Amino acid sequence: MTEDVRRDMFDRINSGSVGLEAVEVRRGVEGGLFVDLTTELAKSPTLHKLAPISETMKKRFEYEELITRFFAFSDRYELFGTGPEGKVVKDFLLKYVRDLNIELKDDQSGALANKMKQEWNDMLAFVASKFPNGFVKTGRGRKVPRVRFEAISVGTNLALRSGKKIDEAAIPTWLEDKQFQTWTTSDSSNNRANLIGRIDYVKNKLIGA
Repeated sequence: MTEDVRRDMFDRINSGSVGLEAVEVRRGVEGGLFVDLTTELAKSPTLHKLAPISETMKKRFEYEELITRFFAFSDRYELFGTGPEGKVVKDFLLKYVRDLNIELKDDQSGALANKMKQEWNDMLAFVASKFPNGFVKTGRGRKVPRVRFEAISVGTNLALRSGKKIDEAAIPTWLEDKQFQTWTTSDSSNNRANLIGRIDYVKNKLIGA
């Protein structure tokens, strides 16, 4: 974290004018190799094209937040809302960041970091070639809600991990389904059932399950 970023966080904490996002707090207190990895991946031009966000959100590390959610939910989404993994998203992500900082530090060969980068890049390449609008929500106020990004990115990654044949032709159709819209716009977006439901929906559609 640069001195300018630290100063900005300090000013906002003390002024009380703009609260810190969870990702900003994590970066302030849990720096490490995983946090460094999210910083590196957040620079991806492909990500910026598929998931355009405002300059304000960039400065508040929204891309790093999306990347953290991608890895955390890809690896542990079925554990969300249970036991020590945490029942609140910010706690769930914090534990994951702490664990991965340690795992990446212990992996002297760099194999884990390379595997994570490969999965991230494979997912982005697939979305870029198969999803007509990337992660962007169609219609008025085109944007990239976190729940939509999670569903598409993690569901795609899990489908690719499965090694099963991907049903590419149907993608434009089910993206407009009422069920998908429900999974990605629900008021209870961060409860366990909705998180697992929206990720499994995309994964299962892709592999024809």
